[in-house]
Amino acid sequence: MSEDATRPLVLVVEDNPDMRQFIRETLQPEYRVAAVHNGQAGLEQAIALRPDLILTDLMMPQMSGDQLVKALRMHPELNNTPVILLSAKADDDLRTDLLRHGAQDYLIKPFSIDELRVRVSNQVAVKQFRDVLEHELTTRNQDTITLTKSIANRQQELQAALVALRQSEARFRQVAESNMIGIMFWNLNGYITEANQTFLQITGYTEADLRAGEVSWRNMTPPEFHTLDESAIADLLNSGRFTPYEKEYIRKNGSRVPILIGGAFLEESRQYGVSFVLDITERKQAELALKQAHNELELRVEQRTAELSNAKAALVREQEFLNAVLDNVNAGIVACDSDGVLTLFNRATREFHGLPEQALPPEQWTEAYNLFLPDGQTPLPKEQIPLFRALQGEYVHNQEMMILPRQGSARMVLASGQRSPTHRARNWEPLWSCTTLQSANRLKPRFTPSTPN
Repeated sequence: MSEDATRPLVLVVEDNPDMRQFIRETLQPEYRVAAVHNGQAGLEQAIALRPDLILTDLMMPQMSGDQLVKALRMHPELNNTPVILLSAKADDDLRTDLLRHGAQDYLIKPFSIDELRVRVSNQVAVKQFRDVLEHELTTRNQDTITLTKSIANRQQELQAALVALRQSEARFRQVAESNMIGIMFWNLNGYITEANQTFLQITGYTEADLRAGEVSWRNMTPPEFHTLDESAIADLLNSGRFTPYEKEYIRKNGSRVPILIGGAFLEESRQYGVSFVLDITERKQAELALKQAHNELELRVEQRTAELSNAKAALVREQEFLNAVLDNVNAGIVACDSDGVLTLFNRATREFHGLPEQALPPEQWTEAYNLFLPDGQTPLPKEQIPLFRALQGEYVHNQEMMILPRQGSARMVLASGQRSPTHRARNWEPLWSCTTLQSANRLKPRFTPSTPN
């Protein structure tokens, strides 16, 4: 980025071409300058360029200067952009009204080049000052060192301007009383000699307390922050400024307020200085609420984890118990999943078939497990297999069929089964339960089983 691109941008809104050119040439050595000829164009350029300062004439066609100020303040991104109004009318009531509705300064024509430069410089410095402060609140990085140096340098410039230019004291007072931030002037003995209304509101003191010498930053500081203050003083004596840090002040009523404070010595002084003070109560409350919410969430996670762990342990115990029951009943119990793949053979079933459990589809059940009609000759069709019928939603009760295992005795069994009534809710499977009716030897008078291949 070029040096020119880093300079502050001033937008000049002036319908008089000679005055517009005069202002441009006056400010260009120190600033980037954009210029337009009426208020409407000024508003459009302000939205597009986001300048650091707007310098506008009061009386213009299409949109006057006071209308431009009101229009600017309707755009949040331009709400903090300082505006200096130019007018040939020395009207105190008008000036007061404009300052009340969003203008930062008012310059009466004709004016000197030096006065124009100083007024522009003051407002640009205030804008930069505020921008850096807002950035500090979100990033809290080392850029605030530049901020405190800027405060000290700006104070030195303002003191020099008191001798050279009229109304410089009034202009500085305007900055201090703008109430954007708390500002105080102090000495190392602990006394606060001057402060703006924002600082007094933060601490609860009054201007009468200031005049009486009853406001002391040392007395307002709780003992636990004395070490931080001593470190800041050491930085002051070493470099003329101290890095912003957080602490608390004791208000006049005894309550406490959290603040962010930064500052520097005035000019070449080693005794007097200036500081900005920001009330960070809302941020601290937000941090506390976030911490409490985080702790509550962690507690809930721990409780839920313990509940799930206990539930899992109970489920394991229940499953172990169920397996033990299934393996110790004499009835054969078979189950399949919703796709018809076998998922359960208990001990009695394995003894019936002389085979272990296999994940087979219904099309293979008859051949794999030697299932026959009661005549012992006809292979059992898939559609008549009790478990398959249950899978289709039928209620099966005491259906006769033959099991002719490749090894062991033939068995006539009664089969019953149905789809689990809670099948969908808990992903259970339809069951097929079997029990032996009589041995194969007692069936011989009724039929002669074929020998499996």
